[in-house]
Amino acid sequence: MDYDDDNMMNVTHMAIFTSSLNAISHTPATSSPYIMDSIPIVKRKDKAAHGTYRTKDTILQIYDQMQTAVATGTSYQTWLNPPPADLSCTHPPKG
Repeated sequence: MDYDDDNMMNVTHMAIFTSSLNAISHTPATSSPYIMDSIPIVKRKDKAAHGTYRTKDTILQIYDQMQTAVATGTSYQTWLNPPPADLSCTHPPKG
C-alpha cells in the first residue's frame, strides 16, 4: 500500500469506530454513510482518483465483516498492516 491507501485505511477504521459508538442511537447502515457524507473533501478526492467513493464503500464493507464476526463469534481480521498495537510500531526501550 502507498501513503494514500494507508491513510484511507486509517480514516476507514476511525469512521467504523465512530459508527460503532453511534450505533446505540442509529443503525450502522445510516450512521456510517451520514458520517462519511459529512467529509466532502474525502468524497471528492476518492471520486476523482477512483471514480467511486472508495473510502465509504470500504467502511461499509469492513463494518459488515466486523458485524459478521460478532454474530458468528469469530475473530475479525483487520485490514491494517501492521495491525493496531503491533510491537513493530513502538519506540525502542529507553536505556
